[in-house]
Amino acid sequence: MIRMSAVFALLATTASADPLTIVTDIAPVRSLVEAVAGTSAEVGVLLPPGASPHDYAMRPSEARMLTNADIVFWVGEGLTPFLEAPVESLAADATSVEFLHAEGWEPLPMRDFHDEEEGHDHHDHGDLDPHAWLSPDTLIAWAGIVADTLSATDPDNAETYRDNAAAFVTEVDAANAEAAALLADLKDGKYVVSHDGFQYFEAAFDMPSTGMIALSDASNPGAAHLAALKDRVAEEGVTCILTDTQTNLGWAELVGEGQDVSFAVVDPLGAALPADGHQATAIILDTANALSACLKG
Repeated sequence: MIRMSAVFALLATTASADPLTIVTDIAPVRSLVEAVAGTSAEVGVLLPPGASPHDYAMRPSEARMLTNADIVFWVGEGLTPFLEAPVESLAADATSVEFLHAEGWEPLPMRDFHDEEEGHDHHDHGDLDPHAWLSPDTLIAWAGIVADTLSATDPDNAETYRDNAAAFVTEVDAANAEAAALLADLKDGKYVVSHDGFQYFEAAFDMPSTGMIALSDASNPGAAHLAALKDRVAEEGVTCILTDTQTNLGWAELVGEGQDVSFAVVDPLGAALPADGHQATAIILDTANALSACLKG
């Protein structure tokens, strides 16, 4: 009986030491969660590199990830509408953290932009702008939310999560300072973006864009909108078109055709960057470097 009790005690200890199973929606979220969780959790991501978050169809293996999850961290239905129903059904027993509706930070509302052809405003992402990971302040706030959630779920490792979050904040602060230095002398630069997915970045570094090619990366621009934007590029002295991997580059080339503009392509999801706990901050630096080089011509 003593030996059997020892075996049961060992099994109980082993079971309690199992790492948390965490599922995230996109790479930047996986990155910051991995940075905070460290080795105390297994962190997976649903959206593969290069896939669109708006119309992705999950594979059976990804559905199993949700079924086995202890915690799901995702930006929200405004970014990944395909995920809302599966989180409620497949991950019903998991803790779900939808950052857009979490306390502890202030999301930005979607901006209203009148479409010249359609005659109304488009809100493909809902009322809140979901592209929040492009702001250092957002990453810091979300890291705190992640640390709180992990600590409540796994209190034995709470101190580790707090320490990891603090180290991540230090990294974000350094990236913020480096990006700000890259853009400090370019405040008067005029640029347009591929779609309204850079609002948080623009606000963080006081670099407002002059316009956009598409109202969202889930919609196509009309001919009248492109023509009006082309005129604005010429009239306002725009020198840079910042596009992204989710938007048709041909539209940017059409807007910039015959004009003295430079082009830069960035990936807000960081598919070409190392998939690790530093990826989220690297995306911000990559965007700042691309915009800086583009404005300098």
